[in-house]
Amino acid sequence: FPSHDSGHKINEARAYTNLGNTLLKKKEYTAALEAMNTAFRICGENGLEVGIFINTVNKAELLSKTGDFAGALELFKKAQQMAKLYSDPAVSMDLDRVGALIYSGLGDYKTAFQYQLAYQEVKEEAHKKQNELLVLDWEARVERGRQEQYIEELSEEIEYARRRQQFFYALALLVLVSVFLGYRLLVNKHHKDRLQAKLNREESRSEERRV
Repeated sequence: FPSHDSGHKINEARAYTNLGNTLLKKKEYTAALEAMNTAFRICGENGLEVGIFINTVNKAELLSKTGDFAGALELFKKAQQMAKLYSDPAVSMDLDRVGALIYSGLGDYKTAFQYQLAYQEVKEEAHKKQNELLVLDWEARVERGRQEQYIEELSEEIEYARRRQQFFYALALLVLVSVFLGYRLLVNKHHKDRLQAKLNREESRSEERRV
């Protein structure tokens, strides 16, 4: 694991590299060269091979844009040797792009065309893969939407079933209560009828005795 100090150096080198790139795009070549040289120094002192490679490519592009095609070609060839250590298509693509610039400036249009063609092929392949990833992402989002809709519909069905079950429970309870109350009414009525009959019999006996 990198130490805190080495992590700081990596971030510092990355910052100068990004600054150099930004200044290069703004055509502030002197300031860009200073930033790149600073990044070179930090990377060299700390054994940051990737940073050295990236800044070699960037500096080759800078020299080609300032007209120093011989110096740019020298750096380009060094970068080609270093690129063998990496399998990232972005490395090859960036290197081919810079190679096309350098050889075009040197008047070797045939070689420049070959590098430009290689650059375009890798770029198109990268775009193709990016589009495939976008399609896969879109399909994943559609499928996720379907699943969410299914889950929502299932939840609604479960809620409906729960409410329906509660309704039947309530209905069953109501029926039971009604049956119980009806039964109690019948029992009470039967009991009252028996009492009334008993009273009627006693009254009849009383009247008979009085006669």
